[in-house]
Amino acid sequence: MPTPEETARAVLDRAVEVGQLNLQPVAMTRKEISQEISLARFYLSDRAPKLDDDPDAEYMFLYDGCVVAVNAICHAFGYRSKGESGHETVLLAAEGLMKVLEPGLAKSLRDVRLTMRDKRHQAQYERVGAVSPEDLAFARATAGVVVAGLTIQSERVLGNSPGGITL
Repeated sequence: MPTPEETARAVLDRAVEVGQLNLQPVAMTRKEISQEISLARFYLSDRAPKLDDDPDAEYMFLYDGCVVAVNAICHAFGYRSKGESGHETVLLAAEGLMKVLEPGLAKSLRDVRLTMRDKRHQAQYERVGAVSPEDLAFARATAGVVVAGLTIQSERVLGNSPGGITL
């Protein structure tokens, strides 16, 4: 009987094979993937720049932390995005993986893709002040769940013991 990680990998491989996801193979070391997770965690840490007077910028840091963690889980499974819409592609890939491995985390990844991604686009490209206090609270909570959850899942895929990846 396959492990959950093997089942998730088969689902991802099939989505790439039939063209549902625009991903390409990549070989990254455990150290490189661990560094990505550390960077994602940094974006959410007390050591990250705090911009109390600029919620748009903090929101972008939170979104970036999610994307770095999503890239790490995709890399752990041997893939990276290619072409346009890279963020959306890896978010979809990670969401699909988590539907197998951690369904609650899949919902949070969907929130990043459908809510945080759009709001971040507004803040960066359309208008200053797009992020409300409620938006920022949502982003902090969602990013915390996503980065923590993908840290655990990346450790499992890499064969590390829980807590093995440090900041």
